[in-house]
Amino acid sequence: MRFLKCMISSLFVFMFFSACGTAKEPMPLFQEIPSQDGEEARYVLLTHSETTESTTHQLACLFQQELEEISAGRFRVSIYPNNTLGNLEDGVHAFSSGAVEFRMGSGPSDLLQMVKWSPVLSDISIEEVNDMFQEKGDFWEAVQNECQLEQSQLLTIFPAEYRVLTSNRSVESCADLNGLRLRVPELGYDRQFWSGLGASPYTAPIEAVYFELQQGQYEGQENTLSSIYSNRFYEYQDYLIETNHKIYFDSLYVSLPFYQNLGDEERVWIDTASQRVYRHACGLSETQQTQYWEDMKYEGIRQLEFPLEEQLVMREISVEGLTNSLKENYGAEKVAFLLSCLSQAGGN
Repeated sequence: MRFLKCMISSLFVFMFFSACGTAKEPMPLFQEIPSQDGEEARYVLLTHSETTESTTHQLACLFQQELEEISAGRFRVSIYPNNTLGNLEDGVHAFSSGAVEFRMGSGPSDLLQMVKWSPVLSDISIEEVNDMFQEKGDFWEAVQNECQLEQSQLLTIFPAEYRVLTSNRSVESCADLNGLRLRVPELGYDRQFWSGLGASPYTAPIEAVYFELQQGQYEGQENTLSSIYSNRFYEYQDYLIETNHKIYFDSLYVSLPFYQNLGDEERVWIDTASQRVYRHACGLSETQQTQYWEDMKYEGIRQLEFPLEEQLVMREISVEGLTNSLKENYGAEKVAFLLSCLSQAGGN
């Protein structure tokens, strides 16, 4: 059954790539090519860290399609998934050097890194967080300022989704986490968070997780539903537990020097394309989440609810240590600003 599903998925990826323009004749990087109206076209690069089966890649392909269509071919977009042109930090340096024009990821902003912990820091809902992203108020302005310091211009923030836990052990309470061998991201507070809950966390790059789950090096891992699905982590896991302990979202940002050197009309094309992709993402998110659940259930993974009272216990155990860690890494003033934004967005 899994073999058949892999064959179907491979066919889907081939068809999707064809729609994204990857079947076009190969062109040298940075070559100027004629557009549909005879004007010189610019060949630009967009990078991201996810697989070609991911929601992120679908959105990247849609941005490619929209920008090329709006600009009548004045922009031609080449997409590099799986961090093939470097990770987030490399992407920032590539922006300042002019080597890469666009990136989809969490964004080069301290506030965007901290707000991922909103389920622990506040009782704000994920819908309210998404509304805060789009209000273009104090939070957006502060994030934009941080991005510009890193030579980036934030174009949009896509809808957030919860991170959840997968495991070969049934986990229905915080007590069940005791001793759980768990893969967590390499950067940030994640290792301390899970250690504080009694788990035994190990850090590893996402590219290594599938193989290490296959080899039984961990009992579980935590990620977004879309990442669990696109990376096929569920193939070596028995349970998917809705811990909803953290959120993740992609943002789309552009090299600031590149963006500033464009004409007004060209910037409008880019802004319009990014907003069209955002609107598509809003409709895509819920539909795909449902499909991911159904496909993984079909493959035999069992869905477990993590009761709200246990989520509150998790928050109570973690909030003080998380807050202190964020203050140490980002400064008390910035943490206070974030908490104020979350409070206002949550109506508190």
